[in-house]
Amino acid sequence: MSQVITNAFETYWQDCLTDQVPVVLDEVVLADIPDLDIAAPIDPDTGLPPAAQIVHRHPVDQRGRINNNAVAYSIVLDTTVGNFSFNAMYLVNKASGTVGMIVYKGRETKTRTDPATGTTGNSLVKSMLMEYEQAATATVTMVEAGTWQIDYSARLRGMDEDLRLQALRLFGHDSFVDSGFKLVNEAGSYRLQPGIGYVGGLRVELTASARIEPGAKPVDVWLDVHRAGTLLSTWANGISFTLAADLTDYVDAQGYPHFVAKLATINADGSVVDKRRLASHRHHWSEIDGAYFPKGSPLPDVDMGPIWHDDYHSWMTWQVFNQNGASYTGYASTLIGSLLLDTQPLPRQGYIKSGVQNLSRTLYAALRGWAIHHGIMVAPGAWQAGTIQVADNADGETFRLFDVRGQFLRALDDGRGIDPSRTFGSSQRGTIVTGDPTAELPGVTSAIGDGNYSKQEFLRRISADPIAKSDYQGVWITQIPSNAGTDLDSLNHSYGASRPNNTALLPTIKF
Repeated sequence: MSQVITNAFETYWQDCLTDQVPVVLDEVVLADIPDLDIAAPIDPDTGLPPAAQIVHRHPVDQRGRINNNAVAYSIVLDTTVGNFSFNAMYLVNKASGTVGMIVYKGRETKTRTDPATGTTGNSLVKSMLMEYEQAATATVTMVEAGTWQIDYSARLRGMDEDLRLQALRLFGHDSFVDSGFKLVNEAGSYRLQPGIGYVGGLRVELTASARIEPGAKPVDVWLDVHRAGTLLSTWANGISFTLAADLTDYVDAQGYPHFVAKLATINADGSVVDKRRLASHRHHWSEIDGAYFPKGSPLPDVDMGPIWHDDYHSWMTWQVFNQNGASYTGYASTLIGSLLLDTQPLPRQGYIKSGVQNLSRTLYAALRGWAIHHGIMVAPGAWQAGTIQVADNADGETFRLFDVRGQFLRALDDGRGIDPSRTFGSSQRGTIVTGDPTAELPGVTSAIGDGNYSKQEFLRRISADPIAKSDYQGVWITQIPSNAGTDLDSLNHSYGASRPNNTALLPTIKF
């Protein structure tokens, strides 16, 4: 290879200095010169070759400063340029035709993409480095060549692919918004409705309805999407429509990946079956962290990772309940069996009232398996209201939940020593309070009451709950010193169970 700065440029440069105008070299001329000796020195008086040898003219795409005495000029030849071969490059001032620099090199071929012949074109970036005193100043070139000589195409393609994969994760292989790309039969005329869709992670938009000519029926209608562009152009997502029995993603002859989606099936009688997958935020949870199942969907019978199910209104995980004779393996809510004191009078979605007596062992198999696994399933005769106990019913098909309605909830002592005799899930009776409305108590200067009230009125006045004597067998009350050992019944109105101020909420259980 040989190169030279021409004498014509020396003259042009001096004229620019005299006129105080920038040096402008704005075009590269490519030529194919027969029998060229690329090693021989180039005569600095050489100009452009004959027109027959010139194969391409291209504007300078970029110039950059190497240092103050060197400037690089580059051209980008994309896949639309060709076909030709060249072995000589001329850097010129287009307006005057002045040749500033000449480079002789080995012959190189430039091919363009031709879909008709299946030819895939090549892309070339060619640079010419021109060195002379104060070159950067003379050409007013301030941008460092390093900022544009780097090939950013790989990085840009990587960014495009990263965005495509994010959309693919969110929307799945294909999904459409509302009526976008929906095929309708309008009195025998088949048209795709305008709108938006995502195919293969690429966003596509149909701005106007598109007519489809089905021909022989039945047939499927497919949307074909690919992304293409040149090195210097804007890349865009192209669409086409195909009628075929079956179609899969593919790569075309130019190397562009194509992604396809079935839009509709046109039956033999002309009716249309919409095959689009409609987009919604929930619909794509299956491609984010788990799977979304709308109401009425059966639970999957294999572990798919975390899922959301609208019937349970809960995140669910694959769980195994196999202790204490339990034999449940499958999906269950992460909160299964938990108690919610609710501020609404009816259970929320995914919850059931405490104390339900006839839950299906099949429909609520996970809840029953959870109860067995954790040792709170008891024999039917041992089940007691107020305890955390679950029991099967005698019918062999249903079971009952624990019933904590009307119960105060208290934290388990669990070794602290405040309430040491309590066991997990056990029920505890209220504390009896007694009183005589005519009696005086220490520190009280007058009687609590001023009459002999009925039991109902007495309990109301002291805000005590009525109790059943049978719950307290063997208990004797000493009301006053002169009446030691009085039986509860003889007091009639002077005993009840104490309670704190409280608010009644609905106890519900997560299934």
